[in-house]
Formats: sequence, structure tokens, C-alpha cells
Amino acid sequence: MVLHSVRSLLASLLGLLALIAATGEETPPLGLVSVEHPASNPLTEAKRLLGEKLFFDKMLSRDGSISCATCHKPEEAFAEQGAVRSKGVDGKLGRRNTPSLFNVAFAKNLFFDGRSTSLEEQAWEPILAEDEMGNVSEEKVLERLRVSEAYRGLFKRAFGNDEPSKETVAKSLACFQRTLLSGSSAYDRWNAGKPALSEAAHEGYQLFIGRAQCWQCHPLNSEASVLMTDHSFHMTGVPISEVTDEPATDLGRFEVTEEPIDRLLFKTPSLRNVALTPPYMHDGSIATLKEVVEFYNVAEGAGEVLPLGLSEVEVDALVAFLESFTGERVSDFSKD
Repeated sequence: MVLHSVRSLLASLLGLLALIAATGEETPPLGLVSVEHPASNPLTEAKRLLGEKLFFDKMLSRDGSISCATCHKPEEAFAEQGAVRSKGVDGKLGRRNTPSLFNVAFAKNLFFDGRSTSLEEQAWEPILAEDEMGNVSEEKVLERLRVSEAYRGLFKRAFGNDEPSKETVAKSLACFQRTLLSGSSAYDRWNAGKPALSEAAHEGYQLFIGRAQCWQCHPLNSEASVLMTDHSFHMTGVPISEVTDEPATDLGRFEVTEEPIDRLLFKTPSLRNVALTPPYMHDGSIATLKEVVEFYNVAEGAGEVLPLGLSEVEVDALVAFLESFTGERVSDFSKD
């Protein structure tokens, strides 16, 4: 009976290991939940590997000068630290600041205006954007992939067909990006009952959930808010000129819905790894995390936020708490 139980347990463990090997699934980092892969695009290791190769391949750009990883640098939390806006082909500046891709699997909408609702839907936008990869059509990209020896057999392994398509490129990129997870931050450990917050960060937590009211847009402690965002759109008052005297050049959510109520509304970003991804706001106009808190502290723009009225010590405490959201890296995805 004991031997039978041991054999059953061993068989179960081997089955679990086989599933992990086949799909890349594993226990999510502390603070996160399991990733839900769409039924139309289940995760496989072949698709993930193909998506990773595509992500780092400059062949996807019109002139072979940039890849997805050029603007979403793995060593910089899959963002581009210090860049107000990233450069695309021909040195063209993108329109908005580059967000981190860590934990993008949990995003309910993508881009600061929320115009895409899935990674599959989003995938071709930067490839075709004039100020990003600059391709004039999907077919031009697919032609390059078809004749590339580097991709020989990879699409067949992933999809059963060696002919790359708009759909299979999108699905591969989406699969890879859903594996970019980062949790187990100091906040996550403290929240799980393992003391890991400094005194300043703990004071910042009290401000976050209390007087500063940060939780209103950045909720904590629920499966729906693992990104510490309400997944909604708000007028922050950034940049100040766009909500006062000068005509706005970026109308935010309005550009998607064309509803007047959505004018100058932008998506609430995730706070995970926020200390790793300066500069901030949709336009990259605020250089440091402390300056973001100071911006909200006085709230001079015509946004939704009322002045926080914090002391300098309290500002520093709130910054310390935001820094506690820095997670562990699951891997170093850097490529040559």
C-alpha cells in the first residue's frame, strides 16, 4: 500500500514536471496570480521560444535597425530608463513614454489610450507604426521571415505550418510576453507576513492607503489588482500646458472613443517595478519618482487629483513605499 502511494505520488510529480516543461507554467512569483492564457492561444514552449526570438530580432523593423527589445530593454525592466520617448527607425521619436512589459500578461488594456485589449491584438501595432519599426505592411515583414534561414522550421514546430502569418507572429510574441513576470517584492513579502519593509516604507504604506488616497487609482491586495492599477483612465493634469492654455496634441483615451468625456484621460499604469522605469507619466515629462509624488502633492494641473498636502518627510516615506514594489527578475533575457 505504501509502495503504491509512493508510485502514485511520483507519477503525479512526473506529470506535473512534464506539464511545466511543455508549457512553461510554474508557480507565479509571490504577489502575482497564475497567468490565464487565452483558449485561442495556449502557451507552448515552441511558441514561447519563437516569440522570444522575434522579440529580439531587428529583422522585424523596416531597416533592420531596431527590435522590440530596443525600446523594451530586459536589463531595464523591459522599459527604457532615462528616455522620455524611445527612438524608432530613422531616429524618429515615439509619441509616448515606453512602459515596462513586466507582468503585461495581467493588463486589461494596452497603450496609454487603451486601444488594444490583448497582446495578440497589440503585437503588430509597433511593427507597423511609422515612428517605431516603420514597416508599410505585414506582408513585407512576413516576406523577410519566409526567406530567413534563422526561422526555418520554427513556425512549423510552433504551429504545424512553416509559413509565417500575421496571426502566428502575433501569437508567438504574445506567448513570450505573458512569461515576463516579476513579483516577490519587499511589499509582497511583507504582505505575506514576512517582515521586509523599512520604517519609512511602512509609513509610506499608511499614507498610501490613508491620507494620500493613492489606493483610489492604485488598489492593493486583490487578484484583480496584482498590477496595482484600477485598469481605468484618468486626467492627471500632465502635462500642465495641455489642460490650461495651449491646445492639446495628445488627447489620450478620446482618440479611441471620440467621447468628449474621455479627452485627456490616460490609463493608470502599474506600480510594480515603478522605481526601475524613470521617467514617468504618459509623456515622460517627470524625471524621478520623488518628483511624481511632489507633482501630486501640489496638484497644480487641472487633473482629477487634489493636492496631497504632505510634508517633505512624508513625501520621502511615500517614495520609499513605492520603491518596495521592485520585484525579483525571473531571468535575464538580454541578447547580443
